[in-house]
Amino acid sequence: MAATFIFTLPGLMFPDAPAWVRILLFVTGLLVIAAGGIQFAKEIRERRNPSPPPTPPAA
Repeated sequence: MAATFIFTLPGLMFPDAPAWVRILLFVTGLLVIAAGGIQFAKEIRERRNPSPPPTPPAA
């Protein structure tokens, strides 16, 4: 969801932005999408293989 706003909002707010700004925002949007995909995969993997609850240290 955040990547959608990173892609569209600056173009709507600053229509006369230079090309390098648009390219930078495009790359930033791709990075946010990739980070979201990695986080989603991590959460799915943790659901499939739940780790045992931590045991308290011996006193």
